[in-house]
Amino acid sequence: MAADTQRRGDLDGRGTLSTETLTAFCEFFLAICIDKVDFMASLFEPNDLLRRMRLLILEEVDAGRLPKGSFPILREALLAGEVPRGCAAEITSYGERMARNVVSDLLKKGYLKSKTTRTLLVLSFPIDAIERWFPRLYPAV
Repeated sequence: MAADTQRRGDLDGRGTLSTETLTAFCEFFLAICIDKVDFMASLFEPNDLLRRMRLLILEEVDAGRLPKGSFPILREALLAGEVPRGCAAEITSYGERMARNVVSDLLKKGYLKSKTTRTLLVLSFPIDAIERWFPRLYPAV
């Protein structure tokens, strides 16, 4: 509301409203936005996410719940934002058939998602992994 106050003298902007109070509001608003971004970054800990993902996926592979070659595809999906299905063989260093099996398992387990069977693969966050990937956001009970 203060940003819409009337101009305060000849040195307070050119229009009918105060530039000084608008500037003060913008500074306040941006300070709050930066504070919220910093807070969420502290909860997500994005610099350590890749390591936490790798540890969980290696445990799942060792337990036989995911196939070998799962982590490289998930890493690529995280870093690039999306993975073309045709690149799965190159990323995993497997043949086409085995790479398709890896992608299929990751889709079934909810680690990847795709709108159709031909569209790009994107990283998903299955509920079973969320506590391990984001421990400060979803602490274990």
